[in-house]
Amino acid sequence: MAHTIIKAARKSAIWLALLLSFSISNLLQPCPMFSQASAAAADNTASTEGGGQVFNQLEMLVRQYYPQAQIAKTGKTMHFEFNAKNEGGNASTPGLITPQDGGIVCDLSVQAGEYAGSDMDRIPGETGDGIHTTLKMAPYSRASNTHLLTLLTFPANASDEFKARFKDFVNGFALQVPAPAAALNTPAVSTETGKAQTAVNKPAQAASKPGSSGGPATQQIFPGEADGWHWVGGCVGAAQTFTANGSVVTGLSLRVAQLNEVKPTGSLRVEIRDTTLSKIYALGYIDPAFVLRDFYWLPVQLKYVYPLQPGKIYALVFTANDSRGDGTWLVNAIYQDIYPYGRPANAPDEEFFFNMNFDNGSSILVGPKGNNSKKRKPVNSGAASGLNPLVQGLEVQGFGQLPDAEYVTAKKPVQKKKAH
Repeated sequence: MAHTIIKAARKSAIWLALLLSFSISNLLQPCPMFSQASAAAADNTASTEGGGQVFNQLEMLVRQYYPQAQIAKTGKTMHFEFNAKNEGGNASTPGLITPQDGGIVCDLSVQAGEYAGSDMDRIPGETGDGIHTTLKMAPYSRASNTHLLTLLTFPANASDEFKARFKDFVNGFALQVPAPAAALNTPAVSTETGKAQTAVNKPAQAASKPGSSGGPATQQIFPGEADGWHWVGGCVGAAQTFTANGSVVTGLSLRVAQLNEVKPTGSLRVEIRDTTLSKIYALGYIDPAFVLRDFYWLPVQLKYVYPLQPGKIYALVFTANDSRGDGTWLVNAIYQDIYPYGRPANAPDEEFFFNMNFDNGSSILVGPKGNNSKKRKPVNSGAASGLNPLVQGLEVQGFGQLPDAEYVTAKKPVQKKKAH
């Protein structure tokens, strides 16, 4: 498939076991028009509270261009600054914080309703004083009936790429949608405690063996950098197996990009399934508003999570049936075997880059740490894809047709009959 380097297959024991576990009858079943996406109405973006997702994306962006910037966030406000100076203030009156050469200052706040200021007919827009320029934006989210008031002040030497990406992320606020159907918001329930799990990312530092309970502060790192990829869109999907290090997945990120100047028209749907692909343990999306021409780590907005069995092999499945033609997703891949506990479905000696956190086990990082990789530009960036739209079945590279699947849910306890 697209840009896959054909190599001699190295049949590892794990991969052979995985292939033997696939159910041929399941793989040959036709996949109805995304019947596994019972929440199709929520398929085109991710829901957030306040500025949550946009603020997270902006923080990643600021950390990349201004690593030493000061960042402060609440649920509905965000402020960041670097190399800034308080001008014109005194002991009783605060002054105006302005960026110096190479600096940046920004304030964002989520406010009710549509923006109704006297300059509403001039935003988004820029004003300048000859030294600094201030960008003002106020994208409106119809779903939450709020707008994101944004003031970004920068000097003449500010990066044009930073400003363009900043605008994309802020405009993404308007694409927020309400939470999906209740079926996709079912909290993950621990089979041991019976208590709902809260999805909170936790830091990871050291390494441990797969499937072990190394604690939330440990991490398995399998470093690698590459500009390779497999495309996902229309009738074509992809998959990567992995070994679960913990029970509840609390965070998942992928390195993704768009193929050319045409953004994908639909979200990247990311699932965790069993190796027969017939059961869904987790579901999430990446909003196309945030994908760029270069590879960057983007978080998957998880909508449904069910506990996994530590030490067991599962499959990450990537699909985007609403994206077709030139609007194609690229999922970053390396044409080397760097992760010994799983494989892409169509290439035993390759890996997709992914970062997965667990509530009670070592996190997994396959790929570069952070967004400072030198290999950010996808190979053959700008080419046309021509992927066909989904008509009959969704083909997952290396698996065959993606079968219809059911969500794994908690089983009701069996009540013992009383002895007579």
